[in-house]
Amino acid sequence: MIKGEIPSPTNPPSGCFFRTRCPLAVKDCAAAEPHLTEVSSNHRAACRFAGELFARRLTAA
Repeated sequence: MIKGEIPSPTNPPSGCFFRTRCPLAVKDCAAAEPHLTEVSSNHRAACRFAGELFARRLTAA
């Protein structure tokens, strides 16, 4: 189960919509929505940590 506060769809939080539930959220996550970033040829993610997390996953495999 994901912990944290579920964001309101009618009154979403500032910045990243998922920051209220994300264990990696930092102050900058509240400042602006993250851009959609390509992390592989068929995978995109809207997270300021997407590239770093994807790279870690590849090296751990």
